[in-house]
Amino acid sequence: MPAPPDAGLADLDLSIRDYLARRPQAVDVLLDLRMGCLGCDFSAFDTLRQALGAHGIPLPHYLDHLSRSARSALGESRPTTFPGDDA
Repeated sequence: MPAPPDAGLADLDLSIRDYLARRPQAVDVLLDLRMGCLGCDFSAFDTLRQALGAHGIPLPHYLDHLSRSARSALGESRPTTFPGDDA
């Protein structure tokens, strides 16, 4: 799946803290993916790209979640879990 037009791929190399300051809507995505980055001491240093790798989450999977979250914010229904998630 191609990245959404505003995927902010360059932002993936920001620290997690800076990334979330720039893209607060991504907080729900990280929580949906069960990433404990919020409040983690490493969030000031690790980039989102590094965190995705550390958690074993492929970039396309993250971008898909981000896209679904954006569509949800526009009023589309959002399932509790997504295909490929471990229940």
